[in-house]
Amino acid sequence: MCGLDVVIHLQVDLEASCLRNEICTSEPSFIASHQHRRDIIRCRGPDVSQPLEFQGPSFHLDMFSSVLQIQGHRVCKQPVVSESSGSILLWNGEFLNHSFSTDSDTQIVLSALDSCASVPVCLDSVEGPFSFVYFENRTNLLWFGKDKVGRRSLLVRLSADKRELVISSSGLGGGTELPAGRGIFSLDLHCGTLELHPWPTSPTLHSPDFLSGVATADLSELHNRFRKGIQRHMQSISRASSLGILFSGGVDSAILASIAADVYQSCDHHLVGIDLINVACGGDVVSPDRATGLVTYSELLSKFPTVPLRFICVDILSENIEKFESRILELSAPNDTHMDFNISSALWFGGRGEGRILSPSFVTDPDWIEMKSSIVSSESLESATENRRPKKVPTVGGVIVDAHCHLCCKRKAKPGCIQTACKICCKTSGCIAHTPWVTPEVIKSVDLNEFVNRYLTEDSVVSDCRVLLVGHGADEVFGGYGRHETKNAKEGPEALKNELLLDLRRLWQRNLGRDDRILADSGRDVRHPFLDEAVIDFVSRLAVENLSSINGENKPLLRQLARNFLGISSAAFFRKRAIQFGTRIAQRTNIAVFGSHSKGSGKTQYVVTKNWNS
Repeated sequence: MCGLDVVIHLQVDLEASCLRNEICTSEPSFIASHQHRRDIIRCRGPDVSQPLEFQGPSFHLDMFSSVLQIQGHRVCKQPVVSESSGSILLWNGEFLNHSFSTDSDTQIVLSALDSCASVPVCLDSVEGPFSFVYFENRTNLLWFGKDKVGRRSLLVRLSADKRELVISSSGLGGGTELPAGRGIFSLDLHCGTLELHPWPTSPTLHSPDFLSGVATADLSELHNRFRKGIQRHMQSISRASSLGILFSGGVDSAILASIAADVYQSCDHHLVGIDLINVACGGDVVSPDRATGLVTYSELLSKFPTVPLRFICVDILSENIEKFESRILELSAPNDTHMDFNISSALWFGGRGEGRILSPSFVTDPDWIEMKSSIVSSESLESATENRRPKKVPTVGGVIVDAHCHLCCKRKAKPGCIQTACKICCKTSGCIAHTPWVTPEVIKSVDLNEFVNRYLTEDSVVSDCRVLLVGHGADEVFGGYGRHETKNAKEGPEALKNELLLDLRRLWQRNLGRDDRILADSGRDVRHPFLDEAVIDFVSRLAVENLSSINGENKPLLRQLARNFLGISSAAFFRKRAIQFGTRIAQRTNIAVFGSHSKGSGKTQYVVTKNWNS
């Protein structure tokens, strides 16, 4: 992984019609200096960094790159110049489907580009996240782009006079995210023409047959693809260090942790342990992600007693949000809404991996049995329906239709229920005709936080992980949002398919670029197992009905995988919460910015506040 930054000076105007809807030529109100931007780039690659300049007959290239060594026995400095062709490569990515060797990915990719007649053809088959800038010396073309899903950040900014183009991984004020999925770009440095070159093999997400396949998913095959992908991510790490996982204890991170622990104990690698990084707001608030993290961690300890699993509690304090507010906003840009800041803050503190270790001995505490039961009950999918109210009671001639639940209007009614309710609503409403339902006990903050504090180390630690697994893409690929369920219920499978495709095709713009900038700021290489090519290919061959919610369970395939193949009983039933809500950071920032949690709006542009301690 690396950070890259290239400033291109031309003697002619740059013609960028292929990016007319994305690239901005107006000057922003504030532009950081090249030096400041490159200081940010250094944080992405702390091992080595260096500049390189190239003067052409009608152009000038000012290049800079920093490197975080992941693969290979020695650091490959960038920008790297080919001895045979004089071409120059800046590579920020992983080439996961080549035969591993002692060389770095950068050297392997440069050699492949030197020997291939077509840059798009050469990069078409690369599996793994990447962004790059490549100066092809023989043609005076500057190539740049990112992988088909868009898992790496790459920002571009064109000056108002159209003579300077900046391409950077991060910190580019006034920049816009380079689109992914359409192809890669070439800039003719003589005439200033920018062209888009479509991928020779159309991305899976753009296939007309996407989600039009088999009716029944083979969970064994899905498990195999996850395992192979996670194993590749782990075995690509060439130096002794830990593997990091952003860990909430929910079904997504539980699957990653369980498979990673299995690979750890059964395959060759250089890892010394697995760090489960759990983020929560500190203080007197209960963060659901801390609670569910404890439960799933306890189950992993029981299942993998010989695997060195560390549970690192990262506590976010208001004073620290205020201290690093400007840094987080600068990295998140151009994503600048309140929701962007909330998500970015949780990820940035998680990416630092700085916190206190929870002793595994907490599972032997007699209080844990009661505490675990309370958490499981409170965070279950069933308890998530507790406060639902009827939206519209379906009737025919004034008589309630018994085919659907009249409380949630989503699921089929339970046979014999006198309320015409589904199984979940029947229980939560206390139907007297069936087994009485006890409302789940609310987790008490003083009890949970006091319990956790008993087993935290006094001193803070920082994870030494270089690769960080995250659950990005699980909701988009496997149908995790409430609107997915709503679309399917109201408009049918085709509407659900279109909604999923919309989410997947815009993921590079809404999430992936922003989160790469945020997490890589701590020198972590971010990997997305739910977005691995093999996983997306597997899902693409299914019928969309496989992704429809079942009895209120979103992401049914992942929940079945957790239960049936991985034996993660609790996480399979935990409700879904976005990171800004699971960590409770949205509640804290809403109060600081809006004066009340209920008045917060994630869609508004974030405005720097001075009310953190009010």
